[in-house]
Amino acid sequence: MTEDEVQAIRRQKLAAWIDAAGGASAICKKRGLPKAAESYISQILSGYSFGGRAARSMEKKLGITEGDLEPTATTSIQSPQPDPSMGLFYACIV
Repeated sequence: MTEDEVQAIRRQKLAAWIDAAGGASAICKKRGLPKAAESYISQILSGYSFGGRAARSMEKKLGITEGDLEPTATTSIQSPQPDPSMGLFYACIV
């Protein structure tokens, strides 16, 4: 698998997780991330480089299990797990 293919899979998994979590704007607000994070997510989904280091950083910031954005991940990125720090509303929409 080429690096371009790996990055494309990471983008697809990130997009699925973002959609399931209510969109980039909603998840950034819930996680207390700056507006720049929403812009960065948009850039990644539009084709900006998304290497392994960037993927690990994004997973950490968004509360995605480490490695779930990788092509070999066996967990489902489709259903984000509720983060208790995000309150009852988030847990209800997931």
